[in-house]
Amino acid sequence: MKIFNKEQDKEKVYVQMNDIMELTQSNIPIPASIVDKVFGREMLIVNDDNRDDFIEFDNKKEVEFFKSLDWIVDYKKYRDLSKEELEIIMEETLNQSNEIANKYNNLSFDEKEKNIGLVNKFNFLNLKLQGLKQILFIKEGKYKPPFPLVPDSDGFSLGNDNPDSPYKIAISLDPNKYLLYRIDGVNLQKDENVPGNFIQTGLCIGLMNRKDIPTQGDCEVSYSFSSNNKYLVISTRFIEKKEEK
Repeated sequence: MKIFNKEQDKEKVYVQMNDIMELTQSNIPIPASIVDKVFGREMLIVNDDNRDDFIEFDNKKEVEFFKSLDWIVDYKKYRDLSKEELEIIMEETLNQSNEIANKYNNLSFDEKEKNIGLVNKFNFLNLKLQGLKQILFIKEGKYKPPFPLVPDSDGFSLGNDNPDSPYKIAISLDPNKYLLYRIDGVNLQKDENVPGNFIQTGLCIGLMNRKDIPTQGDCEVSYSFSSNNKYLVISTRFIEKKEEK
């Protein structure tokens, strides 16, 4: 999965480690800067502890390179689709994969050697299918990847009406987290008097814009500071109310 985002007028892309490892095992030429940024001088082993982690790329050529890879699923492209719409795309992707598999299996040995590209297409379609499943599981609450803790440039944000207020609130790439931060970029202090009414207003408006929350139920809200004190993280958790029989 990949996520494109604009931060301080600079376009970035965050790519999950698992997709990067799949990329290194393909025959696709990779820009040297990406290899250096991911591996450096160390042998990197991908396992269950880090395969979901995102790596940030902000070089223009790196961003354009990842735009060209359709098989790494673009999170923002699919996140607002309904479960039914996602399932239709997943079924279409699976059918394409099966068609290629059948075509390849019906070739002679010599023809298979000449059409090795079909194997690559098959593999890439299956990787795309895995990415689509991830997004479906995110919507269902079954998968919670470690989203980068930054404001979503394509999502909800709100500035304070008070011209002297230095604060802004925005939804993060994680749809269940909102971020309060200073517009001037200065870190927040643990004892800072943050504007409670502004937080409440921003959170209410932000939740009203959400399409994926239960129509009935409760919303639990918790607060914490990011590790670098740049953000006050406002986390939401929805508890759907079940109808009594």
